Amino acid sequence: MSIYLVNGAKGGVGKSMITMALLDYLKDRDPALLETDTANPDVGMAYKQEVSRFDALDLGGEDAWIDFANFIAESDGPVVVNSAAGTDASDSTARLKDALQELDRSLTVFWVINTQRDSLELLKKFWKEMGGQEEEKVRIHVCRNLFFGEADDFRLYNDSGIRKEVEAAGGKTLDFPKVAKRVSHSLYVDRLSIVRALEKMPFGNRIELQRWRKLVHSMFLRAEV
Repeated sequence: MSIYLVNGAKGGVGKSMITMALLDYLKDRDPALLETDTANPDVGMAYKQEVSRFDALDLGGEDAWIDFANFIAESDGPVVVNSAAGTDASDSTARLKDALQELDRSLTVFWVINTQRDSLELLKKFWKEMGGQEEEKVRIHVCRNLFFGEADDFRLYNDSGIRKEVEAAGGKTLDFPKVAKRVSHSLYVDRLSIVRALEKMPFGNRIELQRWRKLVHSMFLRAEV
């Protein structure tokens, strides 16, 4: 059974949107959700009533790792962790990697990037701290968020050594599709899950959301989620 960690270390790259899409993809498997973005808990507010278990946890707290580990250990199905900006492998994520054997779980990371250099540097830092994905229970995928441009616009990542390392270790480069702003805005502002949005949105918005949802599910299928 997997733990799915959506991260990118910086704010504004689209972690929350990918987390919501992942929860929608996993909905038939009764996922649990751990929201660690306690300052802007958009995912938690949208999904806390639609998952098997939910908790919000500030990983900067003194006992955060203990609560983090307990939540995972007490969850029967897949666990999705929405990471706050600034969460990296130096604390709870690194400890989680070391606990995978005892938890009898694997860790799948969706690392979200934009087209900027700092996004690439944070990926390199994370990759190094995670040991270059040495353990077979860890898989790291990189998500190019197409909200920031076409795949070819991610030149810094596309031509980088870190991409070669990620893919050589079995990780994939994934393209997270763009959705119309009025649809994504509604998901955030109204704090709607994708299922509820498909019930409440106007017809045209629903058609756009359905189009995007199919593309997202295909992306996760490619990642063998």
